[in-house]
Parts: sequence; structure tokens; C-alpha cells
Amino acid sequence: ERKAEWANAVHDELNSVLTIYENVKSELREKYLAYINQYTNDIFQDIYLNSSYQRVVISEVYDERSDSYDYEIELLRDDGMTEDPSNASGGERAIVNLALRAGIYKLIAELEGGDRGRLPPFILDEPTTFLDEDHVGQLEEMLDRIRDWDVPQVIVVSHDETLIHGADHECRVEIDEATNTSRVTMRSAGAD
Repeated sequence: ERKAEWANAVHDELNSVLTIYENVKSELREKYLAYINQYTNDIFQDIYLNSSYQRVVISEVYDERSDSYDYEIELLRDDGMTEDPSNASGGERAIVNLALRAGIYKLIAELEGGDRGRLPPFILDEPTTFLDEDHVGQLEEMLDRIRDWDVPQVIVVSHDETLIHGADHECRVEIDEATNTSRVTMRSAGAD
């Protein structure tokens, strides 16, 4: 009987802990989603020069079939209606992608308390694809602002010479036609 009482007490305590865990998890999810919305839109509004969309709306959607949460990303238009980013132009989708990635990274940087040793590099692969010249300039400004987040390293893979010349260092990878191997050259960015 004592073992059964003990087991029931442990079972009740575990249920209580699980309930608290689910409540805290839900609160944290809401809190972090609000931060991601804020940070993403801070970047979006700094980069996006057009007037078709006012902001990015990231919301949580519960899926009953899988008993899990997923996230929906939409763009808010001037008329108050939301639109799926897949309906936006290639450049607009690229900007949403950049803003979302930067917003998530900023949250990670803040959660790590600025501990540079624990932060991964911020990596962008061909971020200028689909961007017009004006938006490339806005991207360069975004990269400068990211430095203020105390990011240990920003790595940008690009063919855009303007973006490359704005970097601190350049790692140029070229094919050696004679040996059909890659040749890597490191130098200060903008050096010829």
C-alpha cells in the first residue's frame, strides 16, 4: 500500500510538472514569436523600399492532426489584407527571407547574452539574387547594422562585386583550368 501511495504521489507530481512545463513552453513560444516578429520587421522596414507591403506577419498555427505548432508567414498589404509571400516578386521574397533570417539570428544573439564564443556565424548565400541595385545598397546597410549585434563573424557568399568590396576580407575561390581544381585566395576586400 505504501508503494502504491508513493507511486500515485510521484505520478501526481510528474503530471503537475508536465502541466507547468507545457504552460511555460507556450508562454515562451508566444514571447519569442513576438520578438521574432519585431526583429524581422525592423529589418524588413529598413531594407524594403517599395510600398506594396507594410510588414511581415509571423503567426503560430496549431495542427490538430500532428498535435504540434507550425508557423505561417504572410505579408500585410496597404489595404489591411494579408498575402502569401509566394505571390510576391522574387526580390520581395528575397527581402522577406533576409529579414526573417536576421530577425531569428538577433533573437539567438540576445538569448546568448552577447557571448560571442557561443554564437554561430551569420551566413548568407547569394543574398543579392533577385535584388535590384537599390535593395543591394539596403542589404549592405543591414550587414553594417548586424555588426552592432556583436556577431563574431558574417560570411556572405556572393558574386556581387559591390557587396564583396564592402567586406573586411575576401576569400576568392576560382577554378584552375589547368588542373581542374579550386584555387583559394585570401586578401583584404577591395584589394586588386
